[in-house]
Amino acid sequence: MLIHSLIIVMIAFLTLISNAFASFERPMLTPRALAMGGAFIGLAEGPLAGHWNPANIPSKGISFSAAYSRPFGINELTESILGYEGALGYVGNSAFAWQQFKTTGYREDTLSMIYSRRTLSNLNIGVKLEYLNLHIHGFGRDYALGFSSGILWQANENLRFGVAFLRVNRPKAPRSLPRTFAIGIAINPAENMTLTADMRKNSAQRIDTLAGCEININSMFVIRMGVHNHPWQVTFGWGVYYGWVHLDYAWLSHPNLDGTHLVSVSVSVK
Repeated sequence: MLIHSLIIVMIAFLTLISNAFASFERPMLTPRALAMGGAFIGLAEGPLAGHWNPANIPSKGISFSAAYSRPFGINELTESILGYEGALGYVGNSAFAWQQFKTTGYREDTLSMIYSRRTLSNLNIGVKLEYLNLHIHGFGRDYALGFSSGILWQANENLRFGVAFLRVNRPKAPRSLPRTFAIGIAINPAENMTLTADMRKNSAQRIDTLAGCEININSMFVIRMGVHNHPWQVTFGWGVYYGWVHLDYAWLSHPNLDGTHLVSVSVSVK
């Protein structure tokens, strides 16, 4: 039994070598953000965007999202996300999400609640509360609460700046997770193009640099690409928008493992 449990732990942690996203270090991924290299702090719009920057600009009305992935092409690893986002009128906006990352005998569940509000005509602020639950077969459970906050400034219709302070209390689940400070910018150099760039620094790693691009081919089809440096990875993806249904796809390379495919479906009710 002990040997079996140790194998479970090794699978959960060692299969993610060289880009160690274990013990709740994988962010709440969305295909749009991932396809743009993860550079989303300054853009922060649409369903689930608040999990990158809590001061996100929400979709109008109510949105529901679902995403699924098998990270690095490993059949034993699965990642699932369900999200809800809704406007509260003058009070602000709210969002809720559940994320599960699991393999045989190992499971991480994250429940998130976000509140954001426009305080000035061009400034959004937001906060996020996370409940982190870790379960390892044969070793029991652990849980923690995490706190994050963010600011998003719309300088003009073509320029945004974002700042996010993620897991500022360094929740322990079971070890202390790194505190992350991130800044980002989003620029629209043309009517159909968005460029993004982020810089992130957490308490456990050097500075990460991320960049992305989104091009609207027409009102229904979008292509995206990006890159980041820790480790060097490239990303690609697309989005299909048909009325109130959005289908998004992203692919992420890896220097040692197979690429990761991520797909999501979002429904907006206005």
